[in-house]
Amino acid sequence: MNCPNCRANLQVVTAAMESQSRQVNFCPHCGQPQAQPRRGDQSERERIQELLAAKNRRKHELELKNATYGISGDPRITIEIEDLENEITNLNRQLAALSS
Repeated sequence: MNCPNCRANLQVVTAAMESQSRQVNFCPHCGQPQAQPRRGDQSERERIQELLAAKNRRKHELELKNATYGISGDPRITIEIEDLENEITNLNRQLAALSS
């Protein structure tokens, strides 16, 4: 999830508010707290889109690392990229099924 002000990734912190503890998204860049929606408040589509964004980002970082090290790179990186591609494909199918 990104900050609406500066688009930086939000960090989840636990805040004590009115004698109850709850999680709050906190932007380390601009310092703006953002209330974290409850899981039940998010639609299934939004949940899948968040997962897709995270998995695509991880895949991209691994591809960069794989390109940097080339043939001498760790084969686990290639395996994880393949696993992420399968997971991304499955999530895209789920997203398409929700659209129908």
